Amino acid sequence: MNSNLPRQTDDNNLPTLYKAMLDYHNTLVQVRFTIAGLYLTATGFLVNSWFSIDHQKSNYAFTIPILGISLALLCWLLEIRTKHLLINLGDTGIKIEKKMEICNYGFFDLMDTQPIQPILPFTQKVLEPKLAKKIISHTLGFNLIYLVIFIFWIFALITCI
Repeated sequence: MNSNLPRQTDDNNLPTLYKAMLDYHNTLVQVRFTIAGLYLTATGFLVNSWFSIDHQKSNYAFTIPILGISLALLCWLLEIRTKHLLINLGDTGIKIEKKMEICNYGFFDLMDTQPIQPILPFTQKVLEPKLAKKIISHTLGFNLIYLVIFIFWIFALITCI
């Protein structure tokens, strides 16, 4: 048995475990994008409500930014947890691929290494692999979405006070 795997695993069960991990990975990716999509939709509804009210006449205008801040924090926490699960799945998946002797570019290894690097738009320059992994990522994109909208709601709340 390989001690690098999280628990003692019968080698005969590795393909089943690997497939289950692939399925769970794909489900988490769908969940991640679904949460972000619903978050943007809910934010659009709240922003529309925010700009539709007369802030000087409403005693409850501050509730919309508070809802927006709460929604941003909750969805951001879900993003952080989902990313954490994906990292753990990836690390364990790579160990299983090695144990199963899946040659270069098993699914989890491919997700980790990305042999073809992204090309910057308009320049045709290829980014360094470590830089590309940090900058060109869904994680950075999601974090920026949550951060920018969170900051918007903070400013909206300040205008109510």
